[in-house]
Amino acid sequence: MKKKILLALFCLLIMPSSSNVNYNVHYLKTSTVNFENNNCFIINSFEEFNEYYLVNIKYYSNSLDKLISRYNDDFFNNNSLVVIKKIATSGSYEYHVKYFKINEDKVIVKINQSSSKYVSYDLAMWNFIIETNKINSFSEVIIYP
Repeated sequence: MKKKILLALFCLLIMPSSSNVNYNVHYLKTSTVNFENNNCFIINSFEEFNEYYLVNIKYYSNSLDKLISRYNDDFFNNNSLVVIKKIATSGSYEYHVKYFKINEDKVIVKINQSSSKYVSYDLAMWNFIIETNKINSFSEVIIYP
């Protein structure tokens, strides 16, 4: 029994650290193609957010305006925004973030797609605005479809 407990503890120690983090997702669907699929931005300051907003506001129409009041210097003291842009080949597809985690220095996002019985042939752009704990450093962002 002691050996099993020691083996279990050893396995826990050598496994890479993976942590689920607190996050909140806002889904913004637009009809304007303005990006490559699975583009990702990590925003760590109010200044970076303002730059992102000024460059991209024309693509969001009014949908991003509703979120702006949530973000200020105080928000970015302890939080980051992860913005993922995804192209849907049909406006009928719906997307949601299944999970968001940080594994060592990698940001990992799993996005699920669901579709209705009927498929349209118009493109739709999905923008995932993920509010999360502060991300100080990372080596890559992995997005699973």
